[in-house]
Order: sequence, then structure tokens, then C-alpha cells
Amino acid sequence: MTSKTSQSPIMRQDSLDVHRLSSKQIMKRMVKSYILPHKKILFISFTALLFVALTTSAIPLLIQRITDDLFVERNTTALTYLPLAIILIMGVKALSEYIATNTEAYVAFRIVADIRIEIFEAISKADLRWLQSIHSGRLQSSFLHDTEIIRDSAARVLVALGKNFLKVVVLLANMVYLNWQLSISILIMLPIAIVFLGTQRKKMRRETKKTMEKTADTSTLLSETMSAIPVIKAYGMEKFELARITIAINDAFTHRINAIRIRSASSPITEIIVAFGLALAIYIAGRQGIDGSLTAGEFTGFLTAVMLLYQPLKSLAILQTSLQEGVSASNRVFTILDQIPNVSENSDLPTKKLTKGDIQLNNIFFDYEADQNLFNNLSLTIRAGSRAALVGTSGSGKTTIFNLIMRFYDPDQGQVLIDGQDISQLPLHNSRAASALVTQSPILFDMSIRDNICYGQENISDEAIMQVLKEVALDRYVQTLENGVNTLVGEAGDSLSGGQRQRITLARALLSKAPILLLDEPTSALDNETEIIIQKTLDDLHGKRTVLIIAHRLQTIKNADNIFVLEKGKLVESGNHQNLMDAKGRYYTMATTHINS
Repeated sequence: MTSKTSQSPIMRQDSLDVHRLSSKQIMKRMVKSYILPHKKILFISFTALLFVALTTSAIPLLIQRITDDLFVERNTTALTYLPLAIILIMGVKALSEYIATNTEAYVAFRIVADIRIEIFEAISKADLRWLQSIHSGRLQSSFLHDTEIIRDSAARVLVALGKNFLKVVVLLANMVYLNWQLSISILIMLPIAIVFLGTQRKKMRRETKKTMEKTADTSTLLSETMSAIPVIKAYGMEKFELARITIAINDAFTHRINAIRIRSASSPITEIIVAFGLALAIYIAGRQGIDGSLTAGEFTGFLTAVMLLYQPLKSLAILQTSLQEGVSASNRVFTILDQIPNVSENSDLPTKKLTKGDIQLNNIFFDYEADQNLFNNLSLTIRAGSRAALVGTSGSGKTTIFNLIMRFYDPDQGQVLIDGQDISQLPLHNSRAASALVTQSPILFDMSIRDNICYGQENISDEAIMQVLKEVALDRYVQTLENGVNTLVGEAGDSLSGGQRQRITLARALLSKAPILLLDEPTSALDNETEIIIQKTLDDLHGKRTVLIIAHRLQTIKNADNIFVLEKGKLVESGNHQNLMDAKGRYYTMATTHINS
């Protein structure tokens, strides 16, 4: 026997980081899709940034004038205009920075909001097959964490390419204007810094990618743990789960620290390189000062320009390493956004309302994996208004038939017809509106009972709601609640019992106008008395709606007009209960031995 303490946490391979877009490709897409739509605000921002740069570049010139006019030439007239000039320049600079900061923040946060909206839209439209291949925790990590990284990177890029780049340009122009020889001593150090930062960029991208993978692992484990707390406690696995998430958190911590070390190394090394250039500039300035070709004001102004240049230059220097975080996050996010659903809406197809509920599966071939056929030429017919059931062992294809009828999947070959119409040739909303689905695990939203029952429908009267609650034997319970049908059900309906949750989802399906009801174990969580009431409700639907049931309980299906027995994707028997019992085949064996089908 394997000890639970010997189990090792094995994480699913990260399937979101499949894109390998370069920094250039990422920037091009970000600019086109998310930055240019805000060009009016960006114009205001860059105009403000230009004023910030110009006022910043005026400071060295002011320092030069103050030094030469006041302290060297002792010009009393300068006492009047120089202080006023300082107030004017600094006031314009402060106002411009305020405008620039707010407009930059607006664009950065608007970008992350737009991306999150697109992610949600992409997930809602994605194929079930793809969604089921990725843990929800990884999608949540991209939705929350990766988009924040993109926002931070976008903000840095906007600031670096806006304010800092403009500052560097105008300050360099000032330096050349004040003394071109001293400027060259600073500029010759830049290629050295660029080569160094290129190596840092590659390291940064690798560590950032690992950080995001481990952060996604943490989100995955947290999502699993929150939904499995009762099982974890029941089996005494708290320490094991703590060990799993500790490993993921520590791994993310290690890679994050490595990324910070790489990024932080960029700044001091850039400083050292600049220091060599500054030392050379001071040496040249000293020689020029000695021979009288450089005034004290010119040197002070130049030195001020260098000091002011330092911060924006450092920001530009570490831009490449910071940008890699955004590139890695964007690759993961764009993997979600670029998913092309195999089953997608086509608004050009003719609209046709399906009202009868006649179902035909003709020569269906379908598989989940390329080398694993589930259905191989499967055909079956369900008459409109009839009550049919699907039985069979786990994995026989019962739920897949539901998914094909709802067009969550398209068959590899063959046709799914509703009312004689191939649903692949109809708009998605047409084919899906024909069926109301009740899943085996009740799905409720953190809304009121009313909102859950009326989900997807509008203008439903209180009388209709109470009538359908009566049909699922829930009316008396709801009437005992202080807020009645407006009572909140809690997260996933956790304020209700399992049977109550199941009855609300059944009420939702009954209230819909869909001609087909797809019920997956509709009475599995009900007591005997309530099950009898539900059975009567289903019996009353005979001839009015087509009811297709997946059931493991004989009581649920024995009154069905037709029972389809599936085994490993094949239809092995069909008929009503009595005929199948008389045939003494697979159905008879399951019914008489009470094998859970």
C-alpha cells in the first residue's frame, strides 16, 4: 500500500504558454489592438509629457544662468526674472506631470480591463474540449495575474517611451549645446550598457515565464482545495495539500526573486557604466576649466543635465528586462484570445425556430482523441413529444449525446437533426434554444432563487415561477423563506440541500420554452416522496415536450417510450421497458442485478 505521506505533488503541464511571440510582435499587437484605440487620450498624455521634458531640460539652462549671472557676473537684474522663471517652469512641469500621470494610468488600466473582457468572451465561446483540457485555476491566473503584469509593463512602456525618452532626447540636446566634448564622454558608454542589458533580457524572460507557470500552479491548487475541503478533511490530507501548495508557492517565490535580482542588477550596473562616463566628463571639464574654455555656469549646467538624465536613462535601460514580464504574460493571454472554436456562431446562416422537438442522430462518428473512436456510425431517432432514456455503463457515450444535441461538440461525421434541420447549418443560438439542459451536478449561480430559475429568460411572472416551483415540489419550502423567491442561494447554491439545488435546476428547464428537455439524473438526489411528484410532472409533459433522460434508476425510466442501451459508444438495444425485459439482453441484466448503469 502506498502511504499518503509518500505521494508527490504532480502538476499538470502548463498548456497556456504555447505562443512564442517575440517582443516586437507583442508590442505591435498591443499598440494596434489596445493602445491606438485610445489615441486621443494618448495625444493629451504625450503633449503633457513633452512639456515635462521641455521644462526639465530648461532646469540646467537656468542653473547655468544662475551661476554665471548671479555668482560670477553679480547681475542684479537677474534677481528679478530668474526666480519668476523657476516658479513658471516648475509650475508648468508639475501640472504637466499630473496630467501625464492620470492619462497614462487611465490607458494602462483600460488596457487590462479590455483584455479581461476579451478573455471572458473567449472563454465563454471556447470549445468544451479545449476548456476541459485546462484547469480553471490556470485560466483564473491569466485573467487576474497575467493581465496585471501586462498593465504594469504597459505602464512602464508608456512612461519610458513617453516621459523618459523625451527627457533623454532634450537633455542630451542640452548637453551637446552646453559642451559637445563632455557629451561624447557620456554617450560612448551607452553601447556597453546596451550589450549588457541584452543578456539580462534573455535571463529575465526565462525567469518570468517560470514565475507565471508556478503562480498558475498555485491558483490551480487553491481552486482545487477550496472545492474539495470536505474530502481533504475526511481523509486527513491537510498536510499533504499544504505540502503541495507550499512547493508551488516556494517555486514561484524562487523564480520571482531571481527575476527581481536580474532586474535590480540592471540599474546598479548601468550606474557604474554611467559613472565611468561621468568621471571622464569631469576630467575633461577640469582640463577645460583650467585653460579657461569652460565657465563655472556651463559646467554646473552640464552637471545638472547629467544628473537629471540619470533617472530617465536608468528607466530606459531596465525597460527591456521589465518588458519581458509583459511579453511572457501576453503570450499566455494571447493563447486564450487566439483560440478558434471548432463550434462557433455563424450569423450568415438562415434562422429557423425549432419548436417540435424531433431528434435524429444520423451516422454519427465522434471521438475525443484522434486514436480513440467513441461513436462509429451511431444512429438513433427520438420522436417529438416522446419520453426517451439513455442507459449504459460509464463512458458509453450518454453525456456525449447530450453534448451533440446541445451542439457543444460537432460530430466528426454525420448529422444531428432537430425537426429535420441539420443543427450545424443553423445559428448556434437557434440550435441551443431548442433544448433545456439539467446537468448531473446542479449548477446554480450566487443569485436569488428567482434569478436562477429565470436564467436566460425575461419577463417571467410570479405566477409562472410559483407554478413551476410547485411542479418540482419546492413551493412550500420557498414560502417559508423570509424573502421567498428573492432569497439568495449562495455560492453554487451552498445554502440549499442537494435535492433543493437539483429541483431548482429542473425548474429552470421546465420554465424554458425549449421543446426538448435533456435531463441528466434528474431525481438522483431526491427522496421517494419528492421523486414521485417529479415523475408525475414528467409524465404530464408527455406529448408536449420531448424528454431525453440519462438515468441510473429504474423508476425514472420504466415509463419511457423508448430506452436506448449504449455500450462503448454502440447502441446495443432499444425499446420500451417491457420489451427490453422480455428480450433478456443487456438491459435485463442491468435491471435485474441492479448494476449502476
